[in-house]
Amino acid sequence: MKTALITLAAALAVVPLALAAQPPLTPAQFVAQASEAGAAEVELGKLAAQRGSTAEVRAYGQRMVTDHSRSAVELEQLASRKGLAVTKVPGAAHAMVLEDLRGRSGKDFDAAYARQMVKDHDEAVALFTTAGTLADQELATFATRSLPLLREHQQQAGHLGGKH
Repeated sequence: MKTALITLAAALAVVPLALAAQPPLTPAQFVAQASEAGAAEVELGKLAAQRGSTAEVRAYGQRMVTDHSRSAVELEQLASRKGLAVTKVPGAAHAMVLEDLRGRSGKDFDAAYARQMVKDHDEAVALFTTAGTLADQELATFATRSLPLLREHQQQAGHLGGKH
């Protein structure tokens, strides 16, 4: 028992060091991650707008296309002025999600899409919250300004998921 407590205490002592050792988010990383996530939301939204079994899922999907497309244009303009590259296609993980969703239909599609939207928007809120502390004030402002809409999407996705 004493050995287990010592091992646990040692492990817990290392956690803050590991967290502190993580490098801060850079402007380039934020732009790459935010643009990839946005591209994924657009593609997933298009699929939901076409394949959702309820009007609510289809409308939410269309809203993702509209809102994330608008945000992508703003981020691309900002990144371009700073010489930073944006990602215009979903990454490998989201490509797998898209493939999975293409194989689903009806309520099964709706439920899987809703779960993915909750996950994606949880991650987006965390990313944009962190980016709000960037030294680059334009990117920090963009991130902070984007948070209310992302939180709204997050909340709506939670409600969408609760119905399936």
